[in-house]
Amino acid sequence: GVDTAEYHARADVWPLDPDGELFVVAMVESAEAVENIDAILAAPVSAIMVVPGDMSIDLGLGPAPGPENHPEVDAMYDKVLAACQAQDRVICGCGDGAVRLQQRIDEGWQFILPLGG
Repeated sequence: GVDTAEYHARADVWPLDPDGELFVVAMVESAEAVENIDAILAAPVSAIMVVPGDMSIDLGLGPAPGPENHPEVDAMYDKVLAACQAQDRVICGCGDGAVRLQQRIDEGWQFILPLGG
């Protein structure tokens, strides 16, 4: 265990506090959230996670037609990625299969959920 003083020293959000030990992830699953990404990043969050399926549903597109996201979803991903990079926050997302995993890594995504084959 830790005493109260040590808890207060550690219980802060990383990377906002480099010594903080809390990792807070906000999920962005709608066009409205993407429009408000800067306000979301103004909150004490460590990372933003974007999920393609939920974003597709919110945009009224339904499931992706194959292994690629709808172009509109990829455009939302790009906006969130740029905002996270500008604010030095971790960007999380999904990589469907080896090709998408490598693409996300190449784009600068730092936390990737490997979904699908």
